[in-house]
Amino acid sequence: MSMLVNTFNKQGSIRSFTLQRRLASSFRDMSLLSMFENCTRLLTRFMNKELSISSQGGELSMMACLQLTIDILSYDFIGTASDESIDDLGTVEIPSSWKRTIQENDLVEVLFTLYADNETAQHPQMRSKTLECVAQMAAIKRSLFVTLDRKTYFSKFITHCIKIMDIKQGLEVEENYHQFCRVLARIKMVEMSNLVEEDLFARLVTAVGDLLGASVGAWQWAGHSTDYLLTVWAKLVPALPTRTKPSPLPALFDVYSPRIANDYYSSRIDAVETILRGQLDDPLNDQRGVWM
Repeated sequence: MSMLVNTFNKQGSIRSFTLQRRLASSFRDMSLLSMFENCTRLLTRFMNKELSISSQGGELSMMACLQLTIDILSYDFIGTASDESIDDLGTVEIPSSWKRTIQENDLVEVLFTLYADNETAQHPQMRSKTLECVAQMAAIKRSLFVTLDRKTYFSKFITHCIKIMDIKQGLEVEENYHQFCRVLARIKMVEMSNLVEEDLFARLVTAVGDLLGASVGAWQWAGHSTDYLLTVWAKLVPALPTRTKPSPLPALFDVYSPRIANDYYSSRIDAVETILRGQLDDPLNDQRGVWM
């Protein structure tokens, strides 16, 4: 099924752009929503233990379902994606007609529950695929929700992400760590201060600050995941809400920002000796990893 979705989604060499968009739009309108609903139902059954990952074929079914969900949510719904340059932090432009399905089936809760499940934890690749799905759900266009719906939807993301950061759930696995950082980067942080309660936003700032501090110090392992976290931090600062009453939030940034900067510079200085000994490639040769 994933192959079918990708076939309709990609520009073929023998099809004109107009014909390809006509086919892609027709497939989107006739089949894509029902496929997404079937994926949601199947994942919900895994969450409720009606189906077992450990049963014969269970792992393959779960992985196939997760991949299909990712492919559906990566679909070029409005014909604006480019094969040459895809914005990893872009918006998922799902049709407004999907709103009821998104809200009623609560796929976000299903995915986070599956990620935390002990059975899923036995399969690291499955966990990282689950987080890939979460990252796509986090990037769904804001206009799909009215303000109250957005508050409920994104508060759920923040609450689960804070829990994962607090107990470092699954983050010892490199791919899980990378995908989790992608999840954080795709959440619209600018809106968070107005959508969630102040204490929850403060907990988010603290958790991200701690994770980023650890990440810049582990530059040999964290790699581009640190880039995602730096992007998140850069979004959190302008997201500071304007309050008429005293708030602890500015003080949190005053504590964490100098600490993160110090850890970042120190880690780069400490890396020099390692690189000079020839034990590691020079990260400056990787243009994506260079921050000016």
